[in-house]
Amino acid sequence: CAGSDQPWLQVSSPNPDYVFSWAPINSVSAATGDSVQLTSTSGQHNITVSATDPNTGCNAVPKTFSVTILQEPTVSLTASESAICSGEDVILDIDASIVIGPNLDAPFTLNWFDPTLVNNPDSIVTTANPTEETTYSLYITDALGAGCTSDTVSVTVGVNEIPVVDLGPDQDVCLDEIVLLDAGNDTLDILWSTGETTSTIVADDLDNTYSVIVTDAIGCSAVDTVTISSIPVPATGIDPFVTACENESFVLSAASGLASYNWTGDITSTDQEISFAAGDLAAGVYNYEIEVINNEGCNAIDSGMVEIYDTPIADLGPDTLICLDESIILDAGFDGVTYQWTGQQLSSNRTITVDGEILGLGTFTYNLTITTPEGCESTDQINVQVDQCIGIAGVDENRYGINSYPNPTADKVYLEVSNLDSEELYYYVHDALGRSISDLSGRIVNTITEIDLSELASGVYFIKVIEDNASVYHDKVILK
Repeated sequence: CAGSDQPWLQVSSPNPDYVFSWAPINSVSAATGDSVQLTSTSGQHNITVSATDPNTGCNAVPKTFSVTILQEPTVSLTASESAICSGEDVILDIDASIVIGPNLDAPFTLNWFDPTLVNNPDSIVTTANPTEETTYSLYITDALGAGCTSDTVSVTVGVNEIPVVDLGPDQDVCLDEIVLLDAGNDTLDILWSTGETTSTIVADDLDNTYSVIVTDAIGCSAVDTVTISSIPVPATGIDPFVTACENESFVLSAASGLASYNWTGDITSTDQEISFAAGDLAAGVYNYEIEVINNEGCNAIDSGMVEIYDTPIADLGPDTLICLDESIILDAGFDGVTYQWTGQQLSSNRTITVDGEILGLGTFTYNLTITTPEGCESTDQINVQVDQCIGIAGVDENRYGINSYPNPTADKVYLEVSNLDSEELYYYVHDALGRSISDLSGRIVNTITEIDLSELASGVYFIKVIEDNASVYHDKVILK
C-alpha cells in the first residue's frame, strides 16, 4: 500500500560475495546488497535483479519480480435523504476506489458496521429502512491481500414520525343519516378522494369508500380509508288518509316486522295496529304522527289523518199499534240523506203513510235505511199492528176501567186504571200524523200515571194502552 512503510525485496544467494544490481532505478528507493527498498509510487513495478560473482566475473541469469503498489483507498458515503419519513427507505450510495495506476483499480471489499447491511456487503448502492435516527458507517479493504484499509466514513439519516390520521372503522348507517368524516388535525395538508381539502367532509354517497391523505410540513404523509354502507330506511306502511263512519269499526296499521312503533297526536299507541270499534271516535278529524324503527335502528316518521263521518241514527221509535180506521206517518227524521224503505212498503221518500184501512188487520214490518253522502248507513225497523179497537167504545171491553183526564188539557194528562191486575199494560202517545213520541211511553205500574205533554206543541194527540200487542184503550187528547 502506498503511504505505508516502503516494502523491501530480498533475494537468496548461494554466495554472499555476489554483487547485485537492481533496475529500473526509478522503482528503487534504496539498495543494500541482496535487498532493495521499493519506491512508494503506486502502480505495477517490474524489478529486475542481476548478480555477478566477483571471483570469477561470471554473471547469473537476471531475474524479474512483479510488485503492485496500491494507492491509499478512498471512500465516501452519501444518503439519498438526510431525513426520511417513518416507514420509507433510504438509498446509501458508496463512492470508493483503490487505484493501482491509470485506468486500473484494485478490487475492494465493503465493511459495514451496521449488521443489517451485511447481507449485501459489496453493493455500492444499498437500501436501508431505519426506524429511528441512524448513523451508517463503513470502510473498504483491498481484495488483493495487500492489507490496504480506508478511513471509516459515516452518514446519519434522521427519521420523522408520520402524521396520524384515523377515519375510524367502516360504518353501516341509515340511508337518511348525515355522515361526517374527520381527518383530524387541520394544520396538515389534507386531500380527500373526493378532491376536497377541508379537515371534515360530509359523505354524500353512503355506499362508497372514502380515503384521505394528510401531509405535514416536512412532507411526511399518512393515508386512511373508510367504507360507508347504507341501511334502508323503513317504510311506515300507513294509509295516510282513512275515513270511516261513526257506526263502523276500522283498523289503523303500520308495516309489520319492525322493532318499535310510536303513534302520537290525536291517536296514541305503541302497537303495530290500532283497532277501533264503532263509536270509539266521535265524528271529526283526527291527525296523528307515527315513528317506526327497524331492527337496525333506522327510523322513519310519517303523518296521517282519520276522518270520522257523522252518521245519523235511524230511529222509527218503538213498535206501535193503530186502529183499523187510523193512519200514521213514519218519518226518517233527517234531511240531506237518501232513504230506502223496504218490507211492507217500498219508498225513497223521507216519510211514508201507514193506513190501517188499506193494510187491514195484522202486524206489518217496515225497514228503513238512511245513507249519508259519504256512504254511511243506519237502519231501523218498526212493527205496526192494525187493530179493530172495538173495546174503546164499550164499558165491558174496557175491562181495566181505564180513563184519561183532563181533556182538553194545558199540560198534563192522567191515566187512571181502576182494575190494575196486569203487569203488561203499556201506554203510548202519538201525534196527529201517527208518529210515536218515544219519550212519552212506558209500562203502567200505578193506578194513576202522569203523562206530561207540556213540551209538545198544541194540537191533537192520541193515547193508547196495549196489552200483548192488543189495544185495550184508545183516546184522543186535545193539548191547548
